[in-house]
Amino acid sequence: METNAATTIVACTKVHPAEIIGCYTLVPHEFRGPELPTDFRKQMRVGNLSAIPAVLLAQLGIDRKYQRRGSA
Repeated sequence: METNAATTIVACTKVHPAEIIGCYTLVPHEFRGPELPTDFRKQMRVGNLSAIPAVLLAQLGIDRKYQRRGSA
C-alpha cells in the first residue's frame, strides 16, 4: 500500500470498531491483447486497443460468524 499498488478496505462493526467483519483488496490491472478473447473484444467495442485498464479484486475475506447472513 505504501507504493499505492493496492488498496485494502476493511469493514468493522459500529458497536465494536476493533471487530473486523471483512475486507477486500483492489489492485490496478490492465488486460493486454492476448488475454482478451475475440468475442469479448467485439462485445466491449475495444477495437485494436493494446491494453484495457481494470481493477482486480485481489483478496476477499469475511469473518466466519458473518458469513451466510444475507445483506444487512
